[in-house]
Amino acid sequence: MGKIKIKIVIGDFLIFGLIILSSNKNEVPTDVSNSLPSNTPINTATPTVTELPSLGNAVDFPNLTWITGGVSNWYYIKSNSAKCDGDAARTGTIMDNQTTYLQTTVTGECKIDFYWKVSSEQNDFLVFYIDGYQMNQISGDIDWTHMTYILPAGTHTLMWMYIKDISNTAGEDAGWIDCFNIENITATHTATQQVINTSTATNTETQIMTNTATSTATNTETFTIIYTPTVTNTNTVTTTYTMTQTFTKTETPSLTSTSTPTPTPTITPTATLHWVIVGNPGFSSGLAKYISLCIDNGTPYVAYQDGGNLNKATVMKYNGSNWEGVGQPGFTT
Repeated sequence: MGKIKIKIVIGDFLIFGLIILSSNKNEVPTDVSNSLPSNTPINTATPTVTELPSLGNAVDFPNLTWITGGVSNWYYIKSNSAKCDGDAARTGTIMDNQTTYLQTTVTGECKIDFYWKVSSEQNDFLVFYIDGYQMNQISGDIDWTHMTYILPAGTHTLMWMYIKDISNTAGEDAGWIDCFNIENITATHTATQQVINTSTATNTETQIMTNTATSTATNTETFTIIYTPTVTNTNTVTTTYTMTQTFTKTETPSLTSTSTPTPTPTITPTATLHWVIVGNPGFSSGLAKYISLCIDNGTPYVAYQDGGNLNKATVMKYNGSNWEGVGQPGFTT
């Protein structure tokens, strides 16, 4: 055990004391001289700890759980160059061949939108993913840009990742996210049905009249035969037939007249309605957006923004049994 004598100056007072050095961790030093004048003020105030705002506050949506990781974590920044409310989330500081990411989870159906920007060399990228699929990427010197995506029903993972290549650095070597927002969507589905009704009516009428007249009496008779056949199935078809016949005959009191209408209606309704799946569903590995449909000589063609190919244009056609690609997928620049 050894002793070190120290002298400490506090204001106008000198404090003398001993520091006892011991190799025994369980030994309590007792030979310590440490005294202050009785009138020396002692500061007993509790230090103030300021908690930094969260990443949720940084992107202006604290209601979600935000996770950051990689070699270095994203962090909150206060900046006049932020897009909303003077703050934003900034990528962590990383070196070549390293990544840093910001991630959260949302539930659809909903529309999400956010602003992002980047300051980097051309081969370092800020990339956005939905459920592991790359939706978009920016590099170089890109100022605040507004992005919007529509998400279907279910739980979806959103990730922003800053990726550096094997060498070189340019600009501020960072990316930023700000002004994140979610808008719920009430889905409205409209189904168009085509109903074809075919009705065939056959009416056969037989009328026999025998008149014998030996007097000069003249009688005029008018009679109307009305009948309404009704057929009820999925659709109701009502057919009304009206026949009016007027004839004049001269007869004796003895008149024989026979009229026998025999209608025979036949109604044959036909209704056809069903949906049919064309080819293999879900033929794109990513999200298909901005879909256009064209039929050429009976062959359906579909053009769309292909999430599986960096949101570039892809064209597919139906060959009678399955969908097949037309040309190179994602052929636009």
